[in-house]
Amino acid sequence: MNTITATSKEIILKSKTRDYAAFWKGLEFYRFVLNILIMAFLAILGAIASAFAIQHSMELMALVAFPAMLCFSMILALAPMKVLFGTAALSLTIDLVIIVLFLVA
Repeated sequence: MNTITATSKEIILKSKTRDYAAFWKGLEFYRFVLNILIMAFLAILGAIASAFAIQHSMELMALVAFPAMLCFSMILALAPMKVLFGTAALSLTIDLVIIVLFLVA
């Protein structure tokens, strides 16, 4: 007959909670690499979206340019990575929506 014996010292329970503070701290460590990637994506998608937007109206061009300039300003100001990722996500979302709308139309 097989028996299983365990003492309380052998059992270790690990929590599966996520440590978001460690995640953002890791992103702060790789700040300069991530800044280059963010600037590249913003520049490429922003240029394509502005090429489509300028054909329609100046207001649409401003809608594309303002969030991108805001994100570039956050990079220069060394804003926290949470703020930087938020402004980059906003800018990239607007750019992708403009691109898709003009490609579908």
